[in-house]
Amino acid sequence: MTLVNLSKKKPLWVAVRGGMFGTSTPTITAPNGVESVNRSVTGIPATLFQNNGFTEATEIASGDSVSVTMKFSPLYSSMQTPAGECTLQMEFLVGNSFGNGFGQCSVRSLVVKMTAD
Repeated sequence: MTLVNLSKKKPLWVAVRGGMFGTSTPTITAPNGVESVNRSVTGIPATLFQNNGFTEATEIASGDSVSVTMKFSPLYSSMQTPAGECTLQMEFLVGNSFGNGFGQCSVRSLVVKMTAD
């Protein structure tokens, strides 16, 4: 996916809301209820939301964009993920400034229905 900063004047700081040790929490739920969890993120960091802020983020300059790639797999290798309509759920941490290892941010949820072949 591509994240774009539509502002003409201000930079934007973004991260994927994650868990301990930089693991991210996005999931894809298949038609049969099998959840696939995010195993890796490139392009922006996965970080904790704490004290209304984040400790890692990627700057997107005004009018610029960043490409983000995520890999998902079922919790257990024995689980089958069938084709059909799936739901992606994730949260981004978005802020307007970042410095000295910390930035204030807010949580933005994304829920998308998509078809898997």
